[in-house]
Amino acid sequence: MAQLGLVDAAAAERYRALGAPQGAATAREWIRERIGEQALKIEYTAHNDAWDSMFEALVAYAADAGHCYPTDDVAVDGRSLGRWSRKQRGLQRQGRLRPDRAERLATLPTWSSGTAHEAGFWSRYRAYLQRAEATDPDERENAMPGREATVWANNLRSRREDLVAHGRDLPDDQLKALEGIPGWSWTPFGDSHTTKVQVMQQFVTTTGRPVASIKQREEWNGHPIGVWLNSWRTNRGRLPDAHKVDLEALAGWTWDQRGDQWEAMFQQLTDFGTDHGHLRPSLTLGSEQEKTLARWKRNQKNRLQGRDDARADELRTLLARYGEELP
Repeated sequence: MAQLGLVDAAAAERYRALGAPQGAATAREWIRERIGEQALKIEYTAHNDAWDSMFEALVAYAADAGHCYPTDDVAVDGRSLGRWSRKQRGLQRQGRLRPDRAERLATLPTWSSGTAHEAGFWSRYRAYLQRAEATDPDERENAMPGREATVWANNLRSRREDLVAHGRDLPDDQLKALEGIPGWSWTPFGDSHTTKVQVMQQFVTTTGRPVASIKQREEWNGHPIGVWLNSWRTNRGRLPDAHKVDLEALAGWTWDQRGDQWEAMFQQLTDFGTDHGHLRPSLTLGSEQEKTLARWKRNQKNRLQGRDDARADELRTLLARYGEELP
């Protein structure tokens, strides 16, 4: 309008200094005064048409990508769909988005006024929660692979630590949601003995697995439970008696995991002989349990032959009962 001589240079400079709401109101007033009401209607229609065009582009994008967070390089008639979407979110959070437009955006299943980071949080949170609540190992991995879960949780802890260092924090709804996850801790590597035992109890309750099934490097909900187990067993002689009592109360606890596993497999072989009248479980046929038992028997015969200790004597006696020998 300044170039057309409808607004003087001083007025144009004052306009540039105005904020968005005041600037928009001033522009509408100038158009009405200097060009007329009809021109204002034309401008209003043009703005609506442009908004409709971007909205339809977002609908198509969401249907194809599965979310409403296009990047800045996604363009519609030379305009960035990513920047347009961020503007609509900002207006909605500030309560300045027209109600009819807010209603249209709400028809998109994946629309949210939250930032892309916030949307990413809730998507990963739901997967992490599903993993934490699952009892079947395959179900846990399908919900969120173990390494991905550990990385996400640790990154979130680091992000919160940085925020707190600058006097801020994560949003309250995120904090509340995270603290409701079974076994969640903000300081998993610095937890006290009592907290670690509580995590172990939650692990048993949530997964249905005994403590004895935990592998050496296994992690659960960001907790290095395998490392904890190894440390407790290694330091058994230095642990307070009260700590030992806590650990021995855990379902499936054992101080000698390998020894207990050997006794369990030996008992399985004994039961197999009682049930079948021989000690020849198949390596190729039968159930996976039978194949595992066959491999264990073969490995023990190779390992214990020529030895004269308690385990070798136990296996030798059992084999002799069914006509087999252990040299």
